[in-house]
Formats: sequence, C-alpha cells, structure tokens
Amino acid sequence: ESDKNDDITKTQPKKKARIDPTAKRPNQICDPYGQNGQPLSYTEANLNLQTILHSRWHLVLSHHEQSSSSSSHDDTNSNEQTTPRSIRTEFHHTDFYTASKFISQLAALAHNHHHYPKLTLERRLFKKEKCWKIVSRVDLCTVALGGLSYHYFHLGMLIDLEVERDAVRDLWLDDDKK
Repeated sequence: ESDKNDDITKTQPKKKARIDPTAKRPNQICDPYGQNGQPLSYTEANLNLQTILHSRWHLVLSHHEQSSSSSSHDDTNSNEQTTPRSIRTEFHHTDFYTASKFISQLAALAHNHHHYPKLTLERRLFKKEKCWKIVSRVDLCTVALGGLSYHYFHLGMLIDLEVERDAVRDLWLDDDKK
C-alpha cells in the first residue's frame, strides 16, 4: 500500500504560486485595465476627452502638476507631472431632492457596469450670482492605477447618454435654465 501512496503523490501536479488578484496595483499576472499598470498620460487622456465625451467634462490634473506648474519641467518627472488624476463634470439642480434622484440614477448606471465613481452632492454659494445652487459632481478615476483608464472614458460616455434620457434630463438644469 505504501507504494500506491507514493505513486499518487508523484502524479499530482505541483501548484504554482499565484499572485493575489486583489493586490493594490495591477501586476504581470493581473492587468485588468490592459495598460501595464500605468495610468493614461495627459496626451492620451486629452485625446479621449475631446473625441469621446461631451464638452462638460474636463481633466483634473495631479496635485504635483498643479503645485509645480510655475516651476521648470525636467525630463525625470515629466510623465508623473502630465498624468491626469480624474475626469470631472458638474450638474446643477432645482432642489436637493431632485439632485439626489439624479445621483441615484448615475449610481445605478455605474454599479451595473462595475464602476464606482465619486459622486458628490452639495449646496454651493455662487458669489457672482449671489445665490445658492444645488450641484452634483461626478469624478471618474481608477484608484488602482493612480489616474485614468480607458474604462472610465467608457463610463463617462454612458453617463452622457444617461443624462440625455427624458426621464433623467428633467432632473438637471442645462445652461439655458441656470
């Protein structure tokens, strides 16, 4: 019987060490964004922004670039400085209740596509107009990459389509109604 047990252990394949798929950053085995663990550069992000999304969206640059915009750029930090952190848009609403329904629509859309953007809702004072307005803001970024992936441009495109649907269109104010 001991010979049989030795044969069984010899024929079982050895398990390879697996890298944790829930690791903070994509690695050689797990690269869900197809970008080798790197966020999109400013040029790539800006091109996608101009060709795919509505003009209400804009790039949010990294804190490093904003703080060093007056200093000279050297080649060693040029990639880090030109990495946008997220894409952002804002919508204005008539009241807080309507804005919360709007945010719920966007949350459902994002959840159905397995994305979890930063959705904020606030009452903001506009000093020029001397009035308070209800504003919802959508920030799209890939935390694991520390910047943007193509996936969030796709989600931005889906949000653009969603906000133009009749049922959702009535929940926010366009430039004419502000």
